[in-house]
Amino acid sequence: MKSQKLYTPLLTLLLAFCLSGCEKNKNDIPVDFTFQLLDTLGNESITFNEGENIIFSFLVTNKSSKVQMVENFFPIDEFFNVYKSNQEEINFGKPYDGNCEIGYFSIPANCSLEFKCPWVVSSDPDHYGFCLAQNQDHLDCLPIGSYFTVFSSSFNVDGSQTEVKQFKIEFTVK
Repeated sequence: MKSQKLYTPLLTLLLAFCLSGCEKNKNDIPVDFTFQLLDTLGNESITFNEGENIIFSFLVTNKSSKVQMVENFFPIDEFFNVYKSNQEEINFGKPYDGNCEIGYFSIPANCSLEFKCPWVVSSDPDHYGFCLAQNQDHLDCLPIGSYFTVFSSSFNVDGSQTEVKQFKIEFTVK
């Protein structure tokens, strides 16, 4: 009788440990998502000079040793959208008019897929990534001020859905 009382808590603890480990592996998706702003030299920044172009970059990195298929997460209406930080939160819009229409993005093992778009389209074709056209609502660099860009999305990676992730960057033009 005493040995049964001793084993019951140990078995319960072992079972709980095994189940929590299985749940962790089930939700462990080998893809990272990184949202950043870049200067025209490709350096990450949150401070820009007046007249300087801002490059929006969303990086999807496959950390595994096999190809990962990421379901197309467009359209996200907020993707690369810019708001001026003040009491009224003025919406400055986004730097593109269109986006990808394909079903999945294939990301090779230990590689990244980058979606890049400048605020003002330049002649550099490297910046077009997924952008199909310049948004004609703005053709100039952002004026001096404090801004933020924010979006939320869940992602489907090889049939596994992530939780909703929110990405937000606060930045200034001085």
